[in-house]
Amino acid sequence: MCSQDQLIVLWPSLLEVTTSSILKAENVSVREDRIKIASGGKDEVTSIEFLGSVVRLKVRSPSGTLTVVLSDVEFEKLKLEYGNPVTASWSQKDQIPLKM
Repeated sequence: MCSQDQLIVLWPSLLEVTTSSILKAENVSVREDRIKIASGGKDEVTSIEFLGSVVRLKVRSPSGTLTVVLSDVEFEKLKLEYGNPVTASWSQKDQIPLKM
């Protein structure tokens, strides 16, 4: 469940949650291949690993560091480089609440 202070972004047919405050509100897990990346934003690409047909990114967000896996085709479309500002988001249905 999202708190009211979270930034919600509507994507076509999906409810997306950005990193701006989601991890402050509750502890959740999201599969690294379910996280979407868009150019521009408060998050930053801090590592790029080319692994054949996929690319693994490390993204620093206000909530911590995320690992994101994109297909090589998705990565090429975004034209990302180390240090680029990005926005990481995911569908609310992909969140798995963690019990502390």
